[in-house]
Amino acid sequence: MDIYLRASGVEAMGCWLIRNGYRYKFHSRLYSDIHFRSDALALTAKCVKGSSSFENPLLAVYNFTEKWRHVDNNRLARCVQLIVVDVDPISYVLHEFHSTVVMNFITPTSAVCVFPRATLVDRRSFVTKIRPQHKEEWQRWLQKYRSRGFSVVEDAVDVESVLLGSRYIGDSHTFVVYFQDMPPTRSIYGNHGLVYRFDVLDRSSGVVADGACLRVAEPYIWTLLSKYYGY
Repeated sequence: MDIYLRASGVEAMGCWLIRNGYRYKFHSRLYSDIHFRSDALALTAKCVKGSSSFENPLLAVYNFTEKWRHVDNNRLARCVQLIVVDVDPISYVLHEFHSTVVMNFITPTSAVCVFPRATLVDRRSFVTKIRPQHKEEWQRWLQKYRSRGFSVVEDAVDVESVLLGSRYIGDSHTFVVYFQDMPPTRSIYGNHGLVYRFDVLDRSSGVVADGACLRVAEPYIWTLLSKYYGY
């Protein structure tokens, strides 16, 4: 499981995992909560500096693993990654993930699939983000999702499974399951609604990277294209 969060929630989330049977893992070794707290504290300086890698607002990744347990004669251990980003986590999912198949997430109040028709019905994943620095990782995820029965679309004009134009999380083209038993709470960063706006653009827009067939962009891009270029 991957948990995306902002820097201020890292220590609380990590300590909660440790209290619930997980152990902090760093360089293949397991450590106590004291070591994790120390590493989480070191993140503060990095966050203030706005440090990231490859133009990616990723600040840090912390790994946790639970104790081994036996299920149906198999020795298993669940793993959790705390992935710290310098932007709204929903923004990171939309604008930094490699393709539409992984644009699904769970918040404290709901579960969301951003491209349900392509993902759940057509079993297609449209590439939206290219990172030339990560060629080996790129091949791994391609193989991973193709082995799961998804058709990965890297460079195509036919994107009929996806609605182009202005959208927002929670619109009629999003699949959302709301958790009715969750009371409203105020997070560290204030109240957080699901209405996050974004644009879905195809190659004719001129802003899609080579090797991709879509771009999930900030909403103003679609407006500018329409206003100045009649897109």
